[in-house]
Amino acid sequence: MEVFYLKRKIIIILASILLVTSKIYGKESELRYSFTDDEIYLMGQLLSGDKSIDGDGEYDIDYENEDNIEQIYLVLNVVMNRVMSNDWPNTVEEVITQKGQFEVMPQNLDTEVSDITLKIVTEWCQLYDNWNESAKVIPESHMFFSGDNFKNWSRKTWK
Repeated sequence: MEVFYLKRKIIIILASILLVTSKIYGKESELRYSFTDDEIYLMGQLLSGDKSIDGDGEYDIDYENEDNIEQIYLVLNVVMNRVMSNDWPNTVEEVITQKGQFEVMPQNLDTEVSDITLKIVTEWCQLYDNWNESAKVIPESHMFFSGDNFKNWSRKTWK
């Protein structure tokens, strides 16, 4: 009988250890946001606008420059910093389409995004969702950015 209770205690202890371990490391197995295909496409519209028009996005991947991944990620980080903040809407769609927040919206909502834009945004979303720190290029407190289609600058406040 004592052996039975001893085995039971060992099982309870092991289960407790597993539970604590999963709570400590659990975020590694959970997606941070879980982007939909529509959200990825919308982020592409924000970034690059239409694949056949140069200069119509917040950071136009199809424009006359080499793609600077850090600059592209900066724009995407501002979107997700807002989504994760209690001070902003809590979905990608609501943040991107919020009136007056992004200069290229809502006119870019009818644009066709290039394959390269979708590839880059999809890769970033996978990094972000899987807690890969290379996806975070600005502090979580930065909710705004400005730029000139070549270089963007992030900041905490609008002015």
